[in-house]
Amino acid sequence: NFVSSNMNVVNCLVLLLSIATVALASNAGPDEYFPAFHFRPPKNWINDPNGPMLYNGVYHMFYQYNPNASVWGDMNWGHAVSRDMLQWTNLPIALSPTEAYNKGGVFSGSATITADGPILDFSVQAGDCQGIAVPKNATDPFLVEWEYPSYNPIIPTEPSGLFGFRDPTEGWKDADGRWNILVGSGEANSKLGGALLYTSVDDTWKEWDYKGYFYSNDGIGNMWECPDFFPIPNSEKYTSDGRTYWLIKASACNGNIKEWWSVGNYTPNSSSNFQAVAAAMGQDSQMYDYGKFYASKTFYDSAHDQRVLWAFVGEMDSVQSYVARGWANMMNVPRAVTCEAVTNCHTIATYPIIQFNSLRYGQANLGNFNLAPGKNEHVYNLVTTQGDLELTAPINQFESGKTYKFGVYVMATEDLEEYTSVLISVTLDNENGLQVSFSQDLSHSSSSSGANKSIISGPVTVYPGEEEIHLRVIIDHSIVEAFIQHGRRAITSRVYPVAGNESKAIFVSNEGGSEVIIDQMQAWEVKSTNVEYTN
Repeated sequence: NFVSSNMNVVNCLVLLLSIATVALASNAGPDEYFPAFHFRPPKNWINDPNGPMLYNGVYHMFYQYNPNASVWGDMNWGHAVSRDMLQWTNLPIALSPTEAYNKGGVFSGSATITADGPILDFSVQAGDCQGIAVPKNATDPFLVEWEYPSYNPIIPTEPSGLFGFRDPTEGWKDADGRWNILVGSGEANSKLGGALLYTSVDDTWKEWDYKGYFYSNDGIGNMWECPDFFPIPNSEKYTSDGRTYWLIKASACNGNIKEWWSVGNYTPNSSSNFQAVAAAMGQDSQMYDYGKFYASKTFYDSAHDQRVLWAFVGEMDSVQSYVARGWANMMNVPRAVTCEAVTNCHTIATYPIIQFNSLRYGQANLGNFNLAPGKNEHVYNLVTTQGDLELTAPINQFESGKTYKFGVYVMATEDLEEYTSVLISVTLDNENGLQVSFSQDLSHSSSSSGANKSIISGPVTVYPGEEEIHLRVIIDHSIVEAFIQHGRRAITSRVYPVAGNESKAIFVSNEGGSEVIIDQMQAWEVKSTNVEYTN
């Protein structure tokens, strides 16, 4: 049982966080698919990240958690803390459905740091209302215990004619002192989904006024979940007029279940609060990730001047399989959301935070080499199920009329009976110019009949003046995260090789019809970050 004394809790946590070291050994989890460096608690079901924040030097991760089973249900907010976003220490459940108004479960929301301390806002299934929680003891460095103010729920009902009222955002304060939050919603009898605006002049967040749609879009489904809205750090350096661009994001759960974003100008108290300058939501270019990546939430990491992106990565095998394992789902490697200078910040990239590189060790370098059509180059000096790979290929090698398809096989057996391929496809012609796409092919990832065998792919823009194609692939036992052009596009998937931890081989592959020049191929093992303190 968790130590009952709050002082003992704090002392134990200080000790753990001060002496924690990362293990070089392979995964110490309960089975061969359990991640070694992707965050999740030791057991049971998790989904949406909720209210990530940095407060008084400690990173907090809250998340949707079922404490009783490895399937969805009985929604609570789990809680963990970290000094670096890599090694996490689990704490007791932060929010549980203990009140009459939240008896249906404490659903997704956000964290806002105010002058009086942090506030967690959340949605509730029963009654479709919105509530808040505050720390019991704001001087506790780990904010272990939380309480619900008596004036909950702060928004008791959803607006007439709408449905799916849920998932309030982080609040932001305008120059006039007015607080703002967005809440996801939609219209049942139309294609329109959107984010609703609520404002307040009350620093206790007790009273809120409904202002209508803040932003909506009919191209991604008629209900928005987990909206997010934030200024992009340093965007004023890249915009043509020196303004700070803001990013709005929606998780669309009716229609194409993906994470959609747009970038634009924010003008408070205007008839059009947000004016998009990027392409419309619903286009391939406006997805955070082509793969299994949902319900994301960001926060501002003031220690490193970066906006950090978390999402949950769901299972892609049978319910029976993950029930038998006793756990389900995990978070992605934390990514930084950044402007792309080449488009004056009309586009973004999402890429692993630079701190993640501190987990790399045991570098293998293949250097420069040519790869013939149909050839697989075995990376003999790196055999692992938890690794980080980077590959570059010069763009000036691609010739008109030829086809190119190359990349890496990971989670592979030596005989290639099982493997997951991450491949780049390139064509060049006078009419269309350089056309690039990349994919994850799961069709050989597992011999299990219950594992997903799909091919996930999407187009990639390569801009004039860019000299190379860059691919990065991070693997961790049953998750593959791939990034091209330093995060311009990403694909995340889950794989379940029957060979388990024996699926350690890595190959550089050429599946195309033309020889490919690889400028550089580097790979590292990645340390485990299993530091746990659980109730």
